[in-house]
Amino acid sequence: MAGKQEIRTTAGAPPIGAYSQGLVVGDREDFAASNEVYQSYFTRPSPVRTTVGSDLMDILVEIDVVAYAGR
Repeated sequence: MAGKQEIRTTAGAPPIGAYSQGLVVGDREDFAASNEVYQSYFTRPSPVRTTVGSDLMDILVEIDVVAYAGR
């Protein structure tokens, strides 16, 4: 998530300028931990989020973000 913040900052987007996010968790047992990290970055109202579990072939988490840069 820190990398996502850096990308948005570099693009001129506000730190919490996300509209939607997709989260793919490689092991459903990791959902609670990934949700805790997610909540530490966003305050309510949080961006729309879709979360699914999937076999990502040794990838723990995949995140995609749609953000507004204000331009």
